[in-house]
Amino acid sequence: GSRLSRQQLIDNSLLLVLAGSETTASTLTVGMLLLGLNPSVFQKLKDEQRALASMDAGVLTWSQLDKECPYLDVVIKEIMRIKPLSVNGSGRYVVETLVVDGMQVPKGYNVGYSIPLTHANDPEISLPDGSHMDVVKGFKPE
Repeated sequence: GSRLSRQQLIDNSLLLVLAGSETTASTLTVGMLLLGLNPSVFQKLKDEQRALASMDAGVLTWSQLDKECPYLDVVIKEIMRIKPLSVNGSGRYVVETLVVDGMQVPKGYNVGYSIPLTHANDPEISLPDGSHMDVVKGFKPE
């Protein structure tokens, strides 16, 4: 292939920075909203991190946050479940012909999925009134 021009490199770099910061900002905004609406969840997060910091002279490292804060991990996953940033997941190609709900999906067919619908229809958490996907009622990181 051909090489990218200097301007194309700059344009692509800016796009990556802006796209990455937009998704991060959106996730943090939803997270702050949910923690504000659920002070007991926020308190439990603080307690988990204070306990961990107290073991190391009040200092938390990235490694500790990543590996030793199970409740933080659950809260982040719940934030992303209830308000996913991406509506559609990336497509996948069917490896061999299969039947789903009585419909044949041929080998090589490109299929897509909806992240919000996947969560909305999850039999493990689904509620008949749909409140499991409501930002106010459905946030349950327990």
